[in-house]
Amino acid sequence: MNATHHQACVPRRSARVATALLAIVAAGTLAACASVQHPSMSAGVQPTQGNPPAAFAHITDWKQIRRPIDRYLPTADEEVALTRLGFSVATTCLASHGYKRIDAEPADYPAFVRGVRRDLTVRSDVYGFFDTDTVGKFGYLRPPTTPGHVMVSPPNSVPDGIFRTCQSAGVRVTGPADQDQLPKGGPALATNDPRVVAAKSQWARCMSTHGYDIADPISAISDHQRDTASDKAIAQTDVACKSETNFVGIATGVQAEMDNAYIAANKPALDSYKATVAALLRPADAMTPR
Repeated sequence: MNATHHQACVPRRSARVATALLAIVAAGTLAACASVQHPSMSAGVQPTQGNPPAAFAHITDWKQIRRPIDRYLPTADEEVALTRLGFSVATTCLASHGYKRIDAEPADYPAFVRGVRRDLTVRSDVYGFFDTDTVGKFGYLRPPTTPGHVMVSPPNSVPDGIFRTCQSAGVRVTGPADQDQLPKGGPALATNDPRVVAAKSQWARCMSTHGYDIADPISAISDHQRDTASDKAIAQTDVACKSETNFVGIATGVQAEMDNAYIAANKPALDSYKATVAALLRPADAMTPR
């Protein structure tokens, strides 16, 4: 097996929901770009009655953003712990076949997971980019202190069959905590709600008044990733227009309505999922394959 690395990518609307626990893959990579996505189904439980846009809080800083569904999902630290659990099971399996254990994780792995989790808020599949802390200096780019990849080097001598067997053991032990286990895959995203669509149009008009003909806040991120004054200016205008129009506040408020409707409809199953994650994280369960 050759050592490889995986670049952390921008969360997209079509990304599958999974946790960072699917860290041990055949190529030897730790954590996938889709590893820590929020649920992103195109359909789901809708709120029975929505609030008007003016009722939502005005959001001007990314740290104001919260999603109700988050209280049921593993935190970044819990995702790191789940990854370590699967990694430990897999490397113990390798040792049982006579191959050296891989005991050391990359030093920047926890920072990588926290950075990807932060991306779910500052690079949203609903409202796009809103990193109010770093936009002035880095534009749409991630700060250099946020790791874009991690590396792990499995022993080159391990046959593929044994490596895949041990990989499967690591994935299997943490599989019940995969966010694909959420009922119906998770709550719908608010992308197509008329209030969000209208707020996006207001944002686009604001961008236009500043000379930027950009209609899609998602593609703006990928289209302007250069470390140039012009791309930074676009990113800064993007964030300013979102604050001015309260696009993020409206999108976040509508998303909270949809999250709460989903939680009300699926609370027993969500409670069970959360209890399963908690059980996996207990020390007594830490090395028990399932």
